[in-house]
Amino acid sequence: TTLDDVERKLTTEHLVIADANNAIGLGGVIGGANSEISDNTVNVLLESATFNGANNRETAQSMELRTEATLRFEKGLRAELAPIALRRATALIQEVAGGTVAPGIVDIVSEEGAEPPVVPLTSAKIRRMLGMDVDLKQTQKTLTSLGFTWEIDGEAALKVTVPYWRNDVTIEEDLVEEVVRIIGYESVPTTMLSSPIPFQQPVPVMNLRDRVKDLLASAGIQEVINYPLVTLQQLEQVGQLNADALPLKVANPMSSDREYLRTTLRASVLSTLAANQSHSIGPFRLFEAGRVFGPREDDLPEERETVTGVLAGLRHEPSWLEDENNMDFYDAKGVVELVFDRLSVDVTYEPADDPTFHPGRCAVIKAVDSIVGMVGEIHPVVMERLGLESPQVAAFELYLEPILAALPESQRNFEALPRYPSATRDLALVMPAEVSAGQVTRVITRHRGVHHSELFDIYAGDNIAEGSKSLAFHVYFQARDRTLTNEEVNKSLDGLLKTLDRELKVTLRA
Repeated sequence: TTLDDVERKLTTEHLVIADANNAIGLGGVIGGANSEISDNTVNVLLESATFNGANNRETAQSMELRTEATLRFEKGLRAELAPIALRRATALIQEVAGGTVAPGIVDIVSEEGAEPPVVPLTSAKIRRMLGMDVDLKQTQKTLTSLGFTWEIDGEAALKVTVPYWRNDVTIEEDLVEEVVRIIGYESVPTTMLSSPIPFQQPVPVMNLRDRVKDLLASAGIQEVINYPLVTLQQLEQVGQLNADALPLKVANPMSSDREYLRTTLRASVLSTLAANQSHSIGPFRLFEAGRVFGPREDDLPEERETVTGVLAGLRHEPSWLEDENNMDFYDAKGVVELVFDRLSVDVTYEPADDPTFHPGRCAVIKAVDSIVGMVGEIHPVVMERLGLESPQVAAFELYLEPILAALPESQRNFEALPRYPSATRDLALVMPAEVSAGQVTRVITRHRGVHHSELFDIYAGDNIAEGSKSLAFHVYFQARDRTLTNEEVNKSLDGLLKTLDRELKVTLRA
């Protein structure tokens, strides 16, 4: 049982401080409850030691502990500090609490008096690293001011003895850094490379990621950056934990809340949103671009470049001119449409079912036959788990590799403005409820003679059969070389209605 009143199971890998019978503390991590000092303590035995940094860190992580002792010992401390710290602690106790100090120190293993580390340093090394000459006397003066001792070791060379409080200096490069730090980095001259700069082979997916990030930033969405490591609980909260294919676990994680490689950006972006909502009232427009890691049996993980964004809060700043409406599915879809329009990629939207998103308010985005993203509103259960406050949170997700494959060779084609007027027909169409507006739009716009169409009304209710719905479209007919006559427009319209009926069972509303 340790000082925090937690009973811990020890293994042969854990370093302990012990008396003749029992362990009384985890070395360099935390003391044991059986050696705790209380108000009734009279005699105190002080123990001062240094511990192996790697073992200390592994012990602390296995116990899920981060103590002040761990933060010091895991970085490594020189053995010479132990007797110094012991004498200082003894003096402080006597000064503050009084008492009598027993004479002498019982030393188990001592490195006091051992040879301190010696690191060589040459003027040639300084010149090679800094691109400038530093006078040897100036080097000697700089090292002396920092507590180092030295001796001449041949022409333009030194043997430098490292003081016990500089455990970070172990190699010649460390000494060069100390010298330039004192003489000033501004003293290092700027020189051009003597050889040509190596050609950097462009990485298309990275270029696409930068372009998408610029587009989202131009739309007023702020980028966030999170750790690529998550917990199973975070993935479960957003409905992305697959018990049959757990994410990859890091062999030596930094902490217990960063153990697994992320399989989605949704968890981190939504957690960031929740944290921001607790400090501000919004609105919030956030996105993150990064790599996710899909586990594969007996193989390296599948790495995918993904961009995920969330929108929450009021659509516009409160004013007398605008209603206070919150951002929803259509705001996220608008952002996605902006990105794909700038990339010149034609996409379609189909209803989808995903545990992160609200049923009936989620769509998968397709380019040709490839899934290139998702858009929707976050499921209320997920919002409750994360403590999200907005009435709804809209989100989108873009998959960069399939988007890259869908990019056209020519980014954008331009054509002259039409010289001849268009003719417009309004169509109220009845169709099965499962037929989407996108399906109808695609059939209309590919019909010969149709320039474009616009959906302006959706209706289901009286005078519409059960299991059906009505969509109303503006349909624009136009020719490049002449003004269409009524007969030509009506003929094209008749053909369009027959095509709609044949392909989608869509008829003209009576």
